[in-house]
Order: sequence, then structure tokens, then C-alpha cells
Amino acid sequence: MPRKAFSPTRLALLYTLIGVGWILISDVLVGALVPPGSRFVLIGLVKGSLFVAVTGLCIYVLARREVVRGRAAQAELEASEQRFRRQYHDFPIPTFTWRADGDDLTLVDCNAAGFEASRGKAVVGARAAECFADDPDTADVLRRALARRSTLSVDARRTSPEGVLRIVRFRASFVPPDLVVVQTADITAEQHAHELRSQLLEEERRGRERLSAVLESIQSGFFAVDADWRFTYVNRHAEALFGKPRSDLLGRVLWDEIPGARGPAFERPLRRAAAEAAPAAFEGILAPADAWLEVHAYPSADGLSVFFDDVTERRRLATDLRRSDALLDMIFQQAPIGFAFLDHSLRYMRVNERLAEMNGVCAADHLGRAVTEVLPDAPPQVIAAMRSVLDTGVGITTETGAGGPGRAGGRDWWLGGYPVRTADGEIIGLGVLVEDITDRKRTEEALRESEARFRTVFEQSAVGIALCDLHGRFLETNPALQKILGYSADELRGRLFAELTHPDDLATDLDPAEPLAGGRLDDVRSEKRYIRRDHAIIWGEARISLLRGVAGEPRYLIAMLEDATQRRALEDELRQAQKMEAVGRLAGGVAHDFNNLLTGIRGYASMIAAELRIGEPLRADAEEIIRAADRAAALTRQLLAFSRKQVLQPQVLDPAATVGNMGRMLRRVIGEDIELVVVAEPDVARVRADPSQLEQVVLNLAVNARDAMARGGRLTIETRNLTVTEADA
Repeated sequence: MPRKAFSPTRLALLYTLIGVGWILISDVLVGALVPPGSRFVLIGLVKGSLFVAVTGLCIYVLARREVVRGRAAQAELEASEQRFRRQYHDFPIPTFTWRADGDDLTLVDCNAAGFEASRGKAVVGARAAECFADDPDTADVLRRALARRSTLSVDARRTSPEGVLRIVRFRASFVPPDLVVVQTADITAEQHAHELRSQLLEEERRGRERLSAVLESIQSGFFAVDADWRFTYVNRHAEALFGKPRSDLLGRVLWDEIPGARGPAFERPLRRAAAEAAPAAFEGILAPADAWLEVHAYPSADGLSVFFDDVTERRRLATDLRRSDALLDMIFQQAPIGFAFLDHSLRYMRVNERLAEMNGVCAADHLGRAVTEVLPDAPPQVIAAMRSVLDTGVGITTETGAGGPGRAGGRDWWLGGYPVRTADGEIIGLGVLVEDITDRKRTEEALRESEARFRTVFEQSAVGIALCDLHGRFLETNPALQKILGYSADELRGRLFAELTHPDDLATDLDPAEPLAGGRLDDVRSEKRYIRRDHAIIWGEARISLLRGVAGEPRYLIAMLEDATQRRALEDELRQAQKMEAVGRLAGGVAHDFNNLLTGIRGYASMIAAELRIGEPLRADAEEIIRAADRAAALTRQLLAFSRKQVLQPQVLDPAATVGNMGRMLRRVIGEDIELVVVAEPDVARVRADPSQLEQVVLNLAVNARDAMARGGRLTIETRNLTVTEADA
């Protein structure tokens, strides 16, 4: 119960008593301190009394006013309490007031909504254990709020009488010293709205994450700015291009952080897009990176979203592509062979100048026209081959004779067709190449004839010919060489030339081999011995020449080998004959001089014999001298015939006797290892001849026979009558 306040009268009276008491005390003090009889003391007492009275009156007036105000506030408080109680009872949220009562709580008040919510169980004086017998969780909330002396809020799911699941929030607030005010509210709709809002926020968060992931994963650079041109988002590609981390860009002004974006290339179109609220697309070079960017800007209420791609490489490739296209077009137009592109109807879509020249129709007059329109005389098999390329997708090559695909007759043409496909493999047309091969045909024919002539010369040459590599290894040989060396073509192929050379003559091969293979020599001649397959040794005269390629580099060796064995034998015979001729000349000179001596000897002997009579001993000696002189004269005639210095003196003679008389000289000429047999048939006919010439013929035959029998043998000379007919001749 509130304490009774002092009234203003009592307060003023109390103050007055205190003031009077103070005056009296002060008077005593003054009397003790001030000499008696002083007038100032009385005056002080009067003034003090008046002061106390006036002050007390003021205090009374003020206290009275406060009392009036206090009573008015009390009345207002009571009216407010009445209004609160009415509102409490009319409050739509069920509200209960409980007071602690031992281990339980007792209901001291509840509003109408609470009574209705408790279904009539909430009556003043009811205990919590009774009211919440079937809801121990709520009773536990009340006890915990009381025990903690704080506010607890618990949400619980309850089923309404209609069977609908509801969410109810219990809010228990402790009110000192021992009250607990409980409010219950159906927050089903609020909870649903909260859950929906949470779901929306979660979806928004996920959407932002997905958008961020997309923006980070795209190959394009991306940044977003607000209305003040401050960065709000920068992806990793934009970081790389700007050369700054996004942490240094976010919240900063675009034009301050990227000075290269200022100017007409970027700033102007971006500001126009933001001002006009219209998308913009443009290309520009960003300094100082010197990168060409393809930019797409999209305005929004929050600012501007900008996508960009570094197209520096693409522009370079585009430039290269244009140059390549120009180069290809130049090659297409200036190619020395005809080019054309035909559609599926075999209509010309593109033609180069060379093909137009071949067809005798300008390039412009080809376009859009079929092949048969431009070339009415085109061979049907060529048209059919072109269609087969479009039908099967397999390229073709063909050659046509005089008349060809063009209008100039008497020419040969090569035509190639191939399908033109898209990247997906679809055939969109036919590519055609045409070449005038008349000159090439003639060249090929001449080359074939030349090769045939060379092959004929190579195969039929009497001289051995071989094609070798630079190491001297046989690649190809002709029959003459195979015959000379006694090997077959397969046996010679792959073998080294030096393998067939006589060991004593290897230096003849090895010395010039390196300079010849290195291109420092063009040809080498040599004469040396070779070993045939049958191990026979032959002499060969070889000439090895270097064959160079188009660029002048050494490629092959060609060797020509001639069997020089017989020639060298003939040369030996020639040298022997020359020796014999020299001997013959010497013998002829000696015989001539000796014949002169014999003439004098025979003359003197004849004169001596003429002076002597028959039967005288000296005459017989003189006649023997004459016969010896005659025999010596015959010998000198033979020597003169051998030296071929005797004047021809044909006469009738007996060939058998002539040959018989040559026996001694022939045995000396042919040597001791050859047996000489002279056979003379009886009654051999006489012949008219120069004895010396006949003897020379027989001598030459004997010498040839001797040379043919190096290991010795028998030489038979026979004289007999023989009738020779034309058939025998």
C-alpha cells in the first residue's frame, strides 16, 4: 500500500519551526559573539524571520501545486490502469498471469482470448499442473522462466480442433517478484512466411552463387558497375586483362582505376548505353594492354553489365585470313592450270582466268551456266565422271584427247575432280582442275623414246656398262658387262666394283674413288686386271663418269668397261712383229751386204773354176765354193724376203720343195717346244709365185701357230693339190 504523503501545510509548518529554531540558535550564537546592545543583532533577527516566513510561504505554494499535480497523475494512472486492463482483456493474443506457489504456479489473471484458447480451463486460481496436464512442455516453459527469472520463447506444433497442424509460440516473461506473464500466438502464417522468405533468400543466394560461378567460368571478361560507375563485380578474366586483383577494383570508379578506358573508344559508347538505357556492342583497343576488345554492354536499373572478349588474336587471324584469301585468290587466278568450282547441277560458281582461256569463254560468262552450255562438245564420259564425284564423294582423274574440255582442238588435257565438303562432311559442290598436258605428253613420248633408245644402247652395247652408287656398288649392269665378268645381273647387283678388281690393281680404284664421289672429279680412266667368275684374269679398260642431280649434287656413277685382253695380246704381237721387223730390216741390210760379198766370192770362184781343168783337185774346191756361195745367196734371198726388201720376181716353182727348204729356218723360228712336221704329197702341181713371198707367207703362218701354242705342240705343214669351188670360197 503506498505511503501517505506530507500535506503542504505540514511541510510549511515544519519548515517554519525549523526556521524559528534556527533563529533562536543563531541569536544565542550572535549574543555570544556580538556585544550586547548592538542594534544590528535585532535587525538581523527581523530579517531572518521575514526570510523564513516568505520562504515557507513559497514552499507551501509550490508543495501545494505538486500535490495537485500528484493527485491528477494518480487519477490518470488509475484511468490508464483501467484502460490497460480493458485492453488486456480485449487483447487478441491469449495472455496469462501466473504467480509462483511453491513448486507450482497459480493463475492470477487471464484475458478473454486466453480463456477461450484454454477452452475454459484458465480460471483464476487454477494451478498450472491442472491446466497443462495434457501439455507438460508448456508447464515446463513456465517453470524454467520462473527459475531463470528471464524471458523464454518456445515454438510448439499443436493440432487445432479442426485437425489442422498449427505452430504456436509461447513467450514467458518473468515479472518480479514472483509473476510470470505468458502470451501464446499462432505463428503458423508468420512461420510459413518466414520459411518462404528463407527459401527465397536461399534461392537468391544460390542464384548469386550460380551466377558468380557462371561469370567465373565463362571465357569472356565481365564486370558490373553501379550508377556512379563503381565496380560491383569483376570476374577473373577481367582481373587478368586489367592487371589488378578484384579486391583493388570493387567499390572503385572505373575511369580512375582503368585510365585506358577513357576516351572515345570505350567511355563514349559505355556512357551512351547507360544514358539511353539501350544495349551497346562495339570494338576498341584498350591501352596500355594494346588489346582489341569486343564489348557488349547491357544497362539495368542498378548500373551497367559489361561482357568483353580479347579479340586481338581473332583480329590478327582475320587479317591473316584476309591476306590468305587474297593470296589464295591470287593463286587461284594466276595458277598455270584451270580451276573451277561447280554446284550440284554442274553449274560454274567460280572460274579462274586460265580455265576461261582454255574454254575460250571469259570468266564472267561461265558463272551460273552449266558445263554443257559453255562446252557443248564436252565428252559425255567427262560429264558422267563429274556427276559420279558428287554422287559417291570419290575424286577422279582422267585424260582426254584432241578437243578436250576446251574449244582448242588437237590438244591433250588432264582433268581432276574432287568433292568440296563442309566441316560436317556435307558435299556442297565439285572442284575441277584442268591442265593442258599436250607438251608434257610430247615430252613423255620423247622421254620414252629416249629411254627406249638408251635401253637399247645399254642392253645391246658391245661395251660393258654399269650404273653404280657413289660407293661403287653395282645397281644395274648390261649383258656385255655380265659377259665380260662372267656374272649374271643378280650376282653383280649390290657388289662393289673393287671386289672384282685384281688385288695388285686395287690402288687404281681406290685413289680416285673419294674425289669422284665427292664431285671433285667428273670422270676417271683406267686400265687394269679383273677377276672373272671362273677366276680367269682379264684386262679391262674402264671409264667411270659422275652423274649429277638437277642441283649439281653427285648422284650416281656410270662405268663403261671394255675387254682389253685381246687388244693387249694384239699389241704384244704388234710389238713382237715390230721387233721382228727390226730384226728383218737388220737381216735385210746384212743380207744385202753379204750378198754383195757373195757376188764377189762367187765371181772369183767361177773365174778360178774356169781356169782349171776338169779333174784337177783345185777345180773341185772351186766348184764347192761356188755351190756354197749359191747356198749363201739362197739364204740371203730368204733374209731379204723376211725383211720384205726383195723385188718381186715371180717364177714357176715347186711349193713342196720350197717348203721343204724352209724346214731348218722354221724350226729356229717356232722354238724347240713345238714339233715341226712337213708333209709333201707326190706330184704336187707347180705354181707361179715369188719364192720370197711364198716363203714369207709360210713364215707368218708358222709364227701365228707358235703364238697360239704357248705351252708347245705340233705344227704340221702339208702341200697337196686342192680344187677350190665358189662354195668353198
